[in-house]
Amino acid sequence: MLLIAASGRLALTLRIRRVGGDIEASLTGGDAHAGGVALAAPGFPARTLSLPGHRDAELALQLARGLADALACAVCVCAGVHYPHISREEIAECRRLTGELLRGALERLREDRPERTAKHDKEHAMLTVKDLEELEDYMKSGQLEADFKDGCENDRFYLLELLEKLMDVAELADETATKVIFRGQLGALMGQHKAE
Repeated sequence: MLLIAASGRLALTLRIRRVGGDIEASLTGGDAHAGGVALAAPGFPARTLSLPGHRDAELALQLARGLADALACAVCVCAGVHYPHISREEIAECRRLTGELLRGALERLREDRPERTAKHDKEHAMLTVKDLEELEDYMKSGQLEADFKDGCENDRFYLLELLEKLMDVAELADETATKVIFRGQLGALMGQHKAE
């Protein structure tokens, strides 16, 4: 799942992935990096880890606690948000945007799969149309290109691998759609009937 919240020059991107019954997420913005991590689970004190001089774990903690409490699962969030010469007002706005992303993520997670369980996820992992629309928006907006340009070597490799896989899946989707649509129809068009 991909969500984006923006205000002025600030744009934060939240990526969420289910890991069994738990959640793994990343929050990036500006010069993306890994500055801080938060881990939260119901009934346990949340933990954070930050690189020296980084305050990204504060945003990671805001997301991890909110998701863990609302969804009753373990949540790990890695955050890296950097804007040169950021003002106090912009820092407060980043917190507000993070809250907006949290609310949007909870809405989507509840809406997409209201009765999810770890077993259900394993047996019925499926993308929704909304997931594909978000991916389409991510590419159309130019954010993918910006993430590629600003990302480290691993990010670039990941994005290229993602695009290559999308092209493969698109070809397979075309073949599958053709089979599904025309299954049994070719024989009918040629005057042949199926044996029943």
